[in-house]
Amino acid sequence: GMDVVRSSISELRGVINTDSTPNKGTTFTIRLPLTLSITKALCCIHQNSNIAFPIDGVEDILDLSPERLVHPEEEPSFITWRDNRLPCKSLTELLPYNRTAKRGGRYHNPSGNDKVSVVILRSGDDFVALQVDEVLGEQEIVIKQLMGPVPKPVGISGVTVQGDGRVMPIADVLELVELSLNRLEVNHQFWQSIAEVPSIDFQTEPMVLIVDDSITV
Repeated sequence: GMDVVRSSISELRGVINTDSTPNKGTTFTIRLPLTLSITKALCCIHQNSNIAFPIDGVEDILDLSPERLVHPEEEPSFITWRDNRLPCKSLTELLPYNRTAKRGGRYHNPSGNDKVSVVILRSGDDFVALQVDEVLGEQEIVIKQLMGPVPKPVGISGVTVQGDGRVMPIADVLELVELSLNRLEVNHQFWQSIAEVPSIDFQTEPMVLIVDDSITV
């Protein structure tokens, strides 16, 4: 199975060296580029998509009753947290990106239909509340930078590849806070042109693809 390790390292633009000494053993040296880093993140689900928030920008996690989320007329929604009034926005408001396909169902159980999941983000002395569909938990992720001619999406700092091969975006906490406080002017012309493409909602039953790399099979 070491060829799988070498292939994975090559995809990360790294190298692996092998040094064997008779009667002593073998040493494998793995070198990865400095642009890759491992950090802890809070993984959440919103609109059937996973997103990770770097844990150093997460101040608190709340499961609130809908009554605690105040919706004043012609004013932004807010919650009261530690005697402070925090603006509370849905993640969809800050990341208005369109998805051309959706899964037919969800592969997890929601924490409860009578609760609202809220993530408190911190940037310096500023705190904001973001409403998500569900908080999955904390895990370690490898950050991969976004590269290429396409401009970086606002509110996204990078991506990580999950164990099942799916790509999960990593939120840019600083930009999300600035967007929530209306202190960041964003030109959505490029991304809005993509969002104008009509989406197709595929209503299909969940399927499982089983793959085996054995030659005999």
